[in-house]
Amino acid sequence: RAIEPYAAPIDKRFEALRLLSEAGVSTGVSLAPVIPGLNDSHMLSILERARAVGASSAFMTLLRLPAEVKDVFFERLAVAFPDRVDKVRNALLEMRGGQLNDPRFGARMQGSGTRWALTEQMFALQCRRLGLNAREDTGVPNPSRFRRPTRQLPLF
Repeated sequence: RAIEPYAAPIDKRFEALRLLSEAGVSTGVSLAPVIPGLNDSHMLSILERARAVGASSAFMTLLRLPAEVKDVFFERLAVAFPDRVDKVRNALLEMRGGQLNDPRFGARMQGSGTRWALTEQMFALQCRRLGLNAREDTGVPNPSRFRRPTRQLPLF
């Protein structure tokens, strides 16, 4: 909340996941943005908590810092976590090939290099351990009772 003050409280987010899961809606959790040196160490606890309330899938994206966001982000980070500014900046530069942002389609939501590869491996390992994203791995159809409304009425 120190970086994104208007974001919904984490307890409210998990409560929404629980309610939707209990209602039969297929739910998942997004670890976004992953901010290396700040919130990446919380990955395991978030995945465990999401699974405990019924989430069946998860994904993550690396922090994007386009020009219009970069200065605001680092100003807020300096106020909230002054001791971590350099750590976060250096980790992002390492995960983005020396840049703070990669605007290319397909590359902008993920990183590169050894540190990002290790983050992806840790994420995949924890998801597998918790049974998250299992449907994607096995080809089992979506068990959700939720159906998006369409103009076409069912025939049978």
